[in-house]
Amino acid sequence: MATSRKAKAEGRAAEVAAAIREDLAEGNHPEAVYTSVGALLSEMAKERRHRPAEAALLHAEIAGALAGISARLHAQRPQRPAGFQGGVPQAADLLAVFTAALARTGEAGGA
Repeated sequence: MATSRKAKAEGRAAEVAAAIREDLAEGNHPEAVYTSVGALLSEMAKERRHRPAEAALLHAEIAGALAGISARLHAQRPQRPAGFQGGVPQAADLLAVFTAALARTGEAGGA
């Protein structure tokens, strides 16, 4: 059963990554963030159902990570993809940054 849940979660992660890539390819970077947050909330709900004893700890950990990101956002400088000339990023630039960030997490859909 755990393997099946893992395989399903990996499949969902790959689908979300593909949806985000589509958003970014269209230049719709705000929608890419909404897609990502929606997926996170959906996965959190699944964990509450499947692992209720650990869900509170997972929620606290995720809340801490997101609070840390929020606190640093004003000073964070985004990664610049190779060859980026400045100005308004093009879809290829957005996709390169997304792919690099996803690969750093080591999650499904990173390549």
